[in-house]
Amino acid sequence: MNDIITALAMLFFLLANAQAKENDSLWIVGKRYKVASQVLQEERAVWVHLPKAYDDSLNSKERYPVIYVLDADLNFLTVTGVQTALYRGGRSRKQDAIIVGVENTDRTRDLTPTPAMSTRGQATLANSGGGERFVAFLEKELLPMIDHQFRTAERRILIGHSFGGLTTINIFLKHTPLFSDYLVIDPSLWWDNFKLLKEAKDLINQPKYANVTIFIASAGKSNDEDVERKGVLPLPKLLDKLHPSGLHWQYRRFEEEDHGSVVLPSLFYGLRFLYQ
Repeated sequence: MNDIITALAMLFFLLANAQAKENDSLWIVGKRYKVASQVLQEERAVWVHLPKAYDDSLNSKERYPVIYVLDADLNFLTVTGVQTALYRGGRSRKQDAIIVGVENTDRTRDLTPTPAMSTRGQATLANSGGGERFVAFLEKELLPMIDHQFRTAERRILIGHSFGGLTTINIFLKHTPLFSDYLVIDPSLWWDNFKLLKEAKDLINQPKYANVTIFIASAGKSNDEDVERKGVLPLPKLLDKLHPSGLHWQYRRFEEEDHGSVVLPSLFYGLRFLYQ
């Protein structure tokens, strides 16, 4: 595994040298890299945004928290924009951050924790249920590589929307120590007949949430009654009932937004809450 990290780090080093010769304004967006994953047996595209002051000599030893963004194809630019607005060039008390976005190759495969048939999200039994393998890619390859190549702090934030939110909840429940903060936007917890939500009660009762923070956002009118008719407590109600020791959390519903438009306000209020 160390050989993998070293090889990937060398690739990042070469690409970083190349990008340094380009226009300085590119810090606003970030740079796109290719990562050869042995876990996934494919090449993955990853975006990396560094704080504007990252290479300044006065800040050469400063370490930054890392925000990991799922569905980077859709969400990476939005996250960098909101983070930049919240930080405002140092006039904010909020710390700037490194932002890492992971693009999709097979979204349904990677962002569903179990195989299931569904008519929603164009999901099929054949290509779903690869979520745990995707988590292994994050844990064994991507996170160590980013920590090796960049000046990262211990704080890691994971952001996911829809199927990405489902994956974020799965990691929060089953792989909690991978991240310190979770921002979950309208997660597809209906997946596999609410299987993950049904497992949540026992998983949340485990003593593992010291210094963990989660912000959960939903869109539109509440459908909690429909969920409860299936014998399942919605996640915010479950958290409110169990009060996991050490966990800091907040839930917010944006009734005026739909599944697509809820991303922007969720990022703004979610990151602001996580930074408190």
